[in-house]
Amino acid sequence: MKIYNLSFLKLIYPKITFNGSNSNIYITIDDGPTETTPYLLEELDKLNMKATFFVIGKNVEMYPQYYQMILEEGHAVGNHSYSHQSVFSLGHKKFIEDVDRASKLIASNIFRPPYGHISFPVYKKISAFYQIILWSYMTYDFANYNVIKDKKITANSILVLHDNPKFLKTTILQLNKINAVAQNKRLNFSVL
Repeated sequence: MKIYNLSFLKLIYPKITFNGSNSNIYITIDDGPTETTPYLLEELDKLNMKATFFVIGKNVEMYPQYYQMILEEGHAVGNHSYSHQSVFSLGHKKFIEDVDRASKLIASNIFRPPYGHISFPVYKKISAFYQIILWSYMTYDFANYNVIKDKKITANSILVLHDNPKFLKTTILQLNKINAVAQNKRLNFSVL
């Protein structure tokens, strides 16, 4: 299993956010919108949770109605690039162009790089325009792991889930588990 603890990056990239700024929990949902976005929105509504959706520009073009639903239901959005490619595969210049292309579709001043990959030239350029948000806890819903560790969910935690039809069931199970842990710890949810 890969380790997705990126806190060592704080030393190199001090402007990157890994934790929230108050005593709430921050649910973030990457890679949408997709055909499963309405199901996630329904589940979030049932659980009385708000989330920040880091959306992909090409998906916003494909599902504009779901992007609009996210906003209408009081959730926040962030830029997650246009094509969801790593800076290491695109190169610095093309990556920045990809983010700029997405910015024409996504009204937000927060950004999460795909896969958490960032380079120093991209960091310098992007952090001038965006607050770069990573995470404090990766849920591994994309690997269909339904393992949420209670002790990892604390005040200020930024948790990552995904909007993907392949593992919707796991994501919904994890949202319910996160909600139960939050209630037990008397923590509220907020958006970034």
